[in-house]
Amino acid sequence: MSTRKRINWIATVVFSVGICQISWGSTYVVGAPNTPCPGANFSTIGAALNVVVDGDTIEVCPAAYPEQVVITKPVTLVGIAWNGVGRAVIQPTTLTANSLGFIAVVTVANTPGVTISNLAIDAGNNTATGCTVSLSGIHFYNSSGSVLNSSISGTQLPNPLSCTTLFPGNGSGVQADQSGTGSYAITVQGNSIHDFGRNGVLVNGAGQNATV
Repeated sequence: MSTRKRINWIATVVFSVGICQISWGSTYVVGAPNTPCPGANFSTIGAALNVVVDGDTIEVCPAAYPEQVVITKPVTLVGIAWNGVGRAVIQPTTLTANSLGFIAVVTVANTPGVTISNLAIDAGNNTATGCTVSLSGIHFYNSSGSVLNSSISGTQLPNPLSCTTLFPGNGSGVQADQSGTGSYAITVQGNSIHDFGRNGVLVNGAGQNATV
């Protein structure tokens, strides 16, 4: 089966369409150094996330952003086009485990209402080995939100044979799970998810609801 098509559910998954997207608030622009995107308020996504409040929007100018992103507020993160160029890429120089104990380019933690759209998420520089620490492009943890019209790739182990106890392996494009009780919902639509080691979308937990 093609890795582009495989979706493996390890949960009791309920399909739902009632996703609430928060759309009020201020808009901030992120432009990497030397990016011809006028009016940028910040040069990194992380700096913008330190300032925004619930309901704000972060627009990301076309460029490469070598950072791991952690979202803990209900905000919108969206890539924008400028001068005919529309590819904002988030690719950490070195992708390592975060404080929550998993490896992800973008982590959405303990918050509802997060929208991620029009971005390229590349986990190709990961240092993951084995099956114990999960690897993903975007990881929703105790959280709800949407991933729309984005490209997510590179969630393959540098050495796939290092994970032999978990079939089909380690590495998912989008992963959603939870630490305990609760109900969470994600929508994953209009995306290209490829070059992963395990699943395009992995949803794990009895309280997880998903629309794919």
